Amino acid sequence: MALILHLDLRDSRSEMTALSKTDPKAPWQNMRRLYSAYVALAREFAIETQPCPELESESNVPSAEVTARTEQWLADMDQRVQIHQLRQFVQTSAHADEAFLRALLACQLTKEKHTEQDRDKVDFLLVQLFSQAAPSDISGPSLSLTEAAKILQPVLGTVEISAADWLQSIEDLLGKAYRAKDLNELFTSRIIEQGRQIKASSGDKFFEPSSMVAFARFGFLVRRAFFRLLPSSVRGG
Repeated sequence: MALILHLDLRDSRSEMTALSKTDPKAPWQNMRRLYSAYVALAREFAIETQPCPELESESNVPSAEVTARTEQWLADMDQRVQIHQLRQFVQTSAHADEAFLRALLACQLTKEKHTEQDRDKVDFLLVQLFSQAAPSDISGPSLSLTEAAKILQPVLGTVEISAADWLQSIEDLLGKAYRAKDLNELFTSRIIEQGRQIKASSGDKFFEPSSMVAFARFGFLVRRAFFRLLPSSVRGG
C-alpha cells in the first residue's frame, strides 16, 4: 500500500493571507519577478509579446484594476510558454532562481482549472525545487514520503500521512529503476514513459497536494537513478 501526504489547504491559504497582510508588497513583487523572467524567456525563444507598462513601473502597491491587468498579462504569457521552453530556460538562465520557481509554481497552483501543460509545468517545477532542497546523500526509494514531505514543506506547507492504493504503481516503477544495472535497462523498461502515463491518467488528482508530493519524489528519485548509472554507462561505452 502506497502512502501519500495530505496538505491542509485552508492552513496554507491562511498562511498566505497572513503573509500578504504582513507584507502587502509581496504579491506585487512576485508578479514583477515573473514579469522580468518572462521577458527574458520571450527574448530567448523569440516569442512576440507587448510590454506591460504596469509591471515595468515602480509602483509598490497597485490598485485592484492595475493588478487585474498585470495578472491577465502573466496568464496570457503563461499560455504561450511551452514546457520544453520552460525546461531549457530554467536550466540555462540566471533569471530562473528559486524565487522565480516558487512564484511560478504558486501561479500555476492558484488556477481554478488546469490543462495538461499546467500539469507538466507543476511537475517540473516541483522536481526542480525538490532537487535544490534535498540533501546530497539521499538515494533510492529508502527516501520515505514523510521525508519527502519535510523537504517540500517550505513549498507546500504542513502535511500529514495517509494511505492510497492508486499510487502503488509509481512505487513499483521506482523499484525497477533502482534494480536496473545500466542505463540501457533503465530506458528499455520504459519507467519514465510509464510514469508519464500514470500522471496523465490521474487527471485532477494530480493537483492534490498529496499527489504532487508523491510525484515530485518519484521524479527526483528517477533522476537520481539515472545519474547513479551514468558513470558505468560512460565507461562501458
